[in-house]
Order: sequence, then structure tokens, then C-alpha cells
Amino acid sequence: GSMAFRKRIVLFGDSLTEQSFSVGGWGARLADLFGRKADVINRGYSGYTTTTAQPLLAHVFPLSDENLLVTIFFGANDSAKPREEYSQHVPLAEYQANLCTLIQHVKKTTKHIIVISPPPVDAARWPSRSNDLVQGYASAAAAAAKSEGVLFVDAFNTMIQKPWMSFLDDGLHFSPEGCEFLFEQIKQALPVDVDKLPVDFPLWKEMDPADPHGSVTPAAIARLPYPCWSPSA
Repeated sequence: GSMAFRKRIVLFGDSLTEQSFSVGGWGARLADLFGRKADVINRGYSGYTTTTAQPLLAHVFPLSDENLLVTIFFGANDSAKPREEYSQHVPLAEYQANLCTLIQHVKKTTKHIIVISPPPVDAARWPSRSNDLVQGYASAAAAAAKSEGVLFVDAFNTMIQKPWMSFLDDGLHFSPEGCEFLFEQIKQALPVDVDKLPVDFPLWKEMDPADPHGSVTPAAIARLPYPCWSPSA
């Protein structure tokens, strides 16, 4: 039917996304928030940039997919200083253009998109990074989101106003506190009311042990006092 069994949310990004399913991670918190209503799928690729992510688009977001929400969270590597050996650096204008390309493809499969800016970084522990640089990339991410008409979470500017060093465990990746903070920012930006999303199948008290199959007919589900997915929807 037209209504998918359980909606899909995809988290697309670098290591800050790949690690987001760790205990207390911001992705794990989202999966918990959307429990029984949407499957949260982690598509994080450690060390990737908006340049190296380009060939992934067709595979991570095949046009046959229908996603409720996608987060796009790149820039922590793009904003690294250029260097002689293998360089993750992506020039600022190129980063913004790349981000627009990512957004444009994801739009074809997805109802809502949230772009997340790269967060602050401890340059003392990561000399290849600096907040002066990251701030520019955060602004470019904001500009890309605005030009494409999608939502934006400014991890950099919201975190930098707080005791942000406690938000990082190794100076670049999130601590549990950082994950909790980012999760709250994403939650505030969510364009959907989680309470109004359908659960799949009736809550257990509405399942009649004498007639379990009869409990999931469209007629039975239509009588429920809450939104619920039914097999023939």
C-alpha cells in the first residue's frame, strides 16, 4: 500500500554519525524516540567528506526508497587544514556546493532533511583543525541548507556558547554529554510530531487473544483511538 510498514529515517555523515549508535549516542537516542514508529538507519562513514561521499549517494539513497527524514552531517573532515600527505580538506566554496548536491539527491527520496553543521573542535588535541576554520564551514552549511530550503541545526554556534570542551571525548568526537546536547537540538528542529506518527500494529490490550487476526483488520484498526498502521493501509 501507499503507507509504508514503518517509516525510515537515515543518518548520513562521517564518524560523528557512524559513532552515533554508541551507548547514549545521539543516533541511538533518536532511534529510541522513534521506537515502533520509524526505523533509524545509520549511514555514517568515518573520515568521509562531502567530496568522498558523492559516489555513495545512489547506493545509500536509491530512488526507490521513501524516507521520512534524513540528517546530513558533514564538515568535521572537510574543514581540516590542507596538508601534503593524504588530505581530507575540502575548500569552503566546494564544500558548500557539494553539500547542495547531496541535499538535491536526498530530496528525491525524502520528505524532510536536516543539515547539521560541524561542531567545535579542540585544536590543542587536533592541530590539523581549528575553530576559526570550522566556523566558516558551519556558515557554509547554513547557507547550503537555506538555499535548498531544508532545515538546519547549528551544532557549532549552539555548542560554542556552552562548556563545549565537555561535549567532546577526544577533542573531535562527541562525549555522552555532547551527544545528549546534539540530540536535544535535533529534537527541537524535528518537523514531525512524534506523538502523531502511527505505531505499527495495535497496542497489546487491543489484540484479542481469541481472534488475533481479526484484531488487525482495517475495520478494527480504524476504531483505535490512536494512529496505527494496518496491513492493508
